[in-house]
Amino acid sequence: IAACEDVLTETLKNPGAAVFHDSQSRNRLEEAERFVGALRLDVAAAGTAWTDETETLASDYLDQKRTDLAAEEETGTRVFYVFGQVDAENGFGATSREDWKCYIEHNGTDLTKGVILEFGDEYSLVDELAAFDN
Repeated sequence: IAACEDVLTETLKNPGAAVFHDSQSRNRLEEAERFVGALRLDVAAAGTAWTDETETLASDYLDQKRTDLAAEEETGTRVFYVFGQVDAENGFGATSREDWKCYIEHNGTDLTKGVILEFGDEYSLVDELAAFDN
């Protein structure tokens, strides 16, 4: 968690003023399960049906994340998603609380990748995460 907080802190206008709240982490399977659960809620809220095809796609997606997690355990490199809130100063010096999310890889000793995926309304790199897998 601290490694992701450090990655975010480096991007802030006034790093020394950052105060983190409720930082938590999920492994890739936990994050995938959260995503599928949120998707189910979105489908229900839209009044559309969760079809057998959708269930198969979701199940295949979760199976792939289980495989990925097992591979991580073999190699020792772990992937985590860290998220929470941070009080940070904006360009005008005012402090606001923003949600943030980070992707991190750790080899058991060192941080090998850390990238901020989302930070308030400032930016979101979720769609570009694949670029960091090269």
